[in-house]
Amino acid sequence: MILVSGIVRAIQGDPLKDARIFLVEGPQPYPDIAVLSDVLGKFSISVGSPGLYTLSCHADGFKTKMQTFEAAKRQSIHLEIILERQAS
Repeated sequence: MILVSGIVRAIQGDPLKDARIFLVEGPQPYPDIAVLSDVLGKFSISVGSPGLYTLSCHADGFKTKMQTFEAAKRQSIHLEIILERQAS
């Protein structure tokens, strides 16, 4: 397993609690499992094999963001996901 961890922030830098993060694409099929960011905006999710992945991140009141990353064996990945507020 390869651990992917990170933080979700608003564009102003504030951490976002309860943002939903899930895999939308990878080298093999994955079950529809989402994780939530904690009070500090932190999250972690595991992927099973090396390859190119795409995460989707959404928080209420913010635009959804897709982020692509490459995972390699025995590597931990740290991502910073910055979300923009939706227009009113």
